[in-house]
Amino acid sequence: GIKIVSLLCLSHFYMNYRIISTIVLTLICYKLLVISTLDAQQISHRQGEIMVLLHDNAEVQDFIYEQALRKESNQLLGHEKLSIEWNIHLLKFNYSVVDENDILLKLKSNPNVKIAQKNHLLSYRKIPNDTYFNKQWQHLNDGTEGGISGADFRTTKAWDLTTGGVTDEGDSIVVCIIDGGGELSHPDLKKNIWVNKEEIPDNKIDDDKNGFIDDYRGWNADSNTDVLSLNNHGTSIAGIIGAVADNRLGVSGINWNIKMMIVQGGGDEASAVRSYTYPWRMRKEYNLSNGKRGAYVVSTNSSWGRDRGKPEESPIWCAMYDSLGAVGILNIGSTTNLDLDVEAEGDLPTNCESDFLVGVTNLNWNDQKEIRAGYGLKSIDLGAYGESIFTTASPNSFGVFNGTSAAAPQVSGAVGLLYSLPCNSLVALSKSNPAEAALLTKALLMQNVRKLNSLKNYVITSGVMNIWETMNAITPFIVTVNITDIQIEVPGSWIIPAIFQIRKSGTSEWKDYQVPAGQKISIKELEKCTNYEYRLSGGCARYQNGFSNPHTIITEGCCEAPRKIEVIEAGLDNIALAFKGISLNSNFIYYVKEFNTDNVDTFKVENFTDPLFTINGLKRCSRYEIKLASVCEDKISAVSSPLVISTTGCDQCDDVDYCDRDRPTSDFEWLESITLNSEIFHSGQNMGYGNYVGTQIFAPLKKSQTHTIELLPGYSLDSSQLYFAVWIDFNHNSRMEDTENIIPQAYINNNKSVFAFSIPSTSKLGLTRMRAIVKFGENGVAPPVSCFTGIEFGEYEDYCISIVDEQCSAPTSIVEKTKTINSISLSFTKSNQNDIVHYIYRKLPYDLWIEGNEFGSSINLSKLDSCSLYEIRLSNQCSKSVSKELRYNFNTITPECFIATKEMNNTAIKIYPNPSMEIFTVESDQFIRQYKIYNAQGSVAISKNINASRFQIENTLLPGIYWLECTLSNGTRIVKKLMKS
Repeated sequence: GIKIVSLLCLSHFYMNYRIISTIVLTLICYKLLVISTLDAQQISHRQGEIMVLLHDNAEVQDFIYEQALRKESNQLLGHEKLSIEWNIHLLKFNYSVVDENDILLKLKSNPNVKIAQKNHLLSYRKIPNDTYFNKQWQHLNDGTEGGISGADFRTTKAWDLTTGGVTDEGDSIVVCIIDGGGELSHPDLKKNIWVNKEEIPDNKIDDDKNGFIDDYRGWNADSNTDVLSLNNHGTSIAGIIGAVADNRLGVSGINWNIKMMIVQGGGDEASAVRSYTYPWRMRKEYNLSNGKRGAYVVSTNSSWGRDRGKPEESPIWCAMYDSLGAVGILNIGSTTNLDLDVEAEGDLPTNCESDFLVGVTNLNWNDQKEIRAGYGLKSIDLGAYGESIFTTASPNSFGVFNGTSAAAPQVSGAVGLLYSLPCNSLVALSKSNPAEAALLTKALLMQNVRKLNSLKNYVITSGVMNIWETMNAITPFIVTVNITDIQIEVPGSWIIPAIFQIRKSGTSEWKDYQVPAGQKISIKELEKCTNYEYRLSGGCARYQNGFSNPHTIITEGCCEAPRKIEVIEAGLDNIALAFKGISLNSNFIYYVKEFNTDNVDTFKVENFTDPLFTINGLKRCSRYEIKLASVCEDKISAVSSPLVISTTGCDQCDDVDYCDRDRPTSDFEWLESITLNSEIFHSGQNMGYGNYVGTQIFAPLKKSQTHTIELLPGYSLDSSQLYFAVWIDFNHNSRMEDTENIIPQAYINNNKSVFAFSIPSTSKLGLTRMRAIVKFGENGVAPPVSCFTGIEFGEYEDYCISIVDEQCSAPTSIVEKTKTINSISLSFTKSNQNDIVHYIYRKLPYDLWIEGNEFGSSINLSKLDSCSLYEIRLSNQCSKSVSKELRYNFNTITPECFIATKEMNNTAIKIYPNPSMEIFTVESDQFIRQYKIYNAQGSVAISKNINASRFQIENTLLPGIYWLECTLSNGTRIVKKLMKS
């Protein structure tokens, strides 16, 4: 009875909540509905502008001249050098006359062009203020002003050690804020604003010869001057990083003293290139001149980006972070102010695969991730407080600042504070190896977060930044680890000898080593891939009264999974990847799993030395999950985290910017499954939005033919009445129009519903977008529209649908004609004799694909390995779609092979489970005296003498296909196939 009453009360609460929400939306959101519909098809890039990254030796003048010979170059309106240092240029075309996509494809094929892309628009990550808070609780939170006690950065404890400003060696620490400008004259900021003292203002001369004229107050990357706009967004960020402290005015920045370099820019990707070039140039000059020129920039802050942006769409932007890191700059980026998984839906810059980029999401004072803040277990490194942050504002005021825009500068400001710590190895390392110093800073931030259950499934570290613990983790010496030894270096500025102690983790006895000031020592004969603890006493004032906290380090030599796997370029049937982590071993295995299938293909790559690796044999417009593992001395490492990749060729479906909807609330009802004709896809609960763009789940739909679609809703508590709608963009105009809704308008039901529809004869052929939705439909709620921003209950999903005028069918059967120990002839049947069949084949279990095409009806393969197993896959490559695959396994096992292939019919041998992940069980009606297991190359993997009719084989094999040879007591040999999954 209690359970029933509780459920009724809960259901009543949900219903009242929805009724209230509906009334509010009805009263205040009609105008927003109209506006959102008009603005839905918003442009995501600067039309007519294409960015190109030329090869280092390519001259732009030659390139422009070459393009001038092309027909479309008559519409070339202008050229701008975005970055001379990186050879990046902006080309402007008359987009009303020429097709941007055609120009982009031609530029990509130009041998002088390394990368070409559109100039995408970016936006500042600021959400409207909705509360006020008059204290900086993020530094010291006792719970009296709001939130929970202890929800803070522990900043006040760190201030006992340093309040920022300069390094031990006298370097003025600089944090670069790339934003919309800022109020440089703000009374709580102006003392800490960086100026270029080597430049004479307003004399029209590049006095310091850094390539920028009159860059005295910073730089405006859009106007090429140092005149900055009065921008509240940038002013608020500056206050978080470095508002002047202890001056009886306003607020305190994370750094009481710091130099903030203001660069105005970031409105689009071309502006981002211009903006980042400035701090890169200044830090490079500082490094080259040993501090006499330039600026000691240690971090950049970008509280802006592109929602749902993908790295493969913006490779030039992503490539900049490695360049910045190479000179010693760690870059901080805020994620989107939308509640979405950035790994699935995209976000820039946080999706950029760079070791020198830190992705930050937003927390509130209850140590909870803000609902409207992005997350991702691969791209978002940690959380920071960004709600109700009291900071500087424009003009000459103070106020509350919210969003991921406020979270990111907490981290970029903390980087500046860390460099000011006395007895700090970061500074010395930044002079000898700037890139390593930036990487070490990132590692320190990530390794010393305060873990939160609320972030466990949202960010890589599962934690929020902890300035105090990060500062305590900074060692006063430089430690370099090799396979079996450790190098320790104490900075030469220290005049006090140090005692270094080390022990193997898990042991109690420390070993002492004397480290003279300014010298190196080497500790050798350590075990490889082993954890050690170390600590130090002396060396500098911080450690005169005892030892530092113990730190853990691991020696090299571990067999680790490849890491930092990133997509460099996606093709129709291949993906180019780059990754790190196999420097000590050049062999690796990769696993490919196609979306919505259980099939996993395994490949082994040996003697790999190239910087890029290409996976081929993929299907057009398809999504895959890729995982890698290293092979070290016949051992396999742990498997990497999965990387979701998509091939190109989706055409209209994903190459055009369709409107994005706000994610509905799907706690109560959602779209459980879609059946299109006879193909069913169970999508389940997707937290309001299922993004299946980039993969062809359903077979092509034939024009002028009747089809059926079935929608099945899912419910948590009640089975409320729901609106059903499905739009297909038949005319390819990137709009979901009322006439393209294949379900009767305002159809409502609370159960499975089936609809018949036909593809209009006027529909364009090829891939296009399908959008399906179920929406709560009671209490007078309006029917759904394809583009909407606001509060809704239900779920919507996006798919790629192929429209064809004839079916694209794969070959229906395959037969072996002839076979030798090194060759085979296969014949197949195809539905249309004019079809050109594409095939890929490989040796099992690990070899890479070999490709080919055949116009006839037979395939002859030669130069095959003897006594081996192979797989071949055939498909029909139609003009507007690709058929399903016909898969077939064959072998080159003949009587010439060294193992018997004939199985005795009067002897039954059973193997189960087969495939198996752990143990095979073998049963026979006769005694077996010996068994051997051969791999696909014919080598013996396992050999044992036994005398039993039933036995088990422990599965220590690598994934793949094997042959089990059993020798019976009478000498007969029987061969069976084993499959390790």
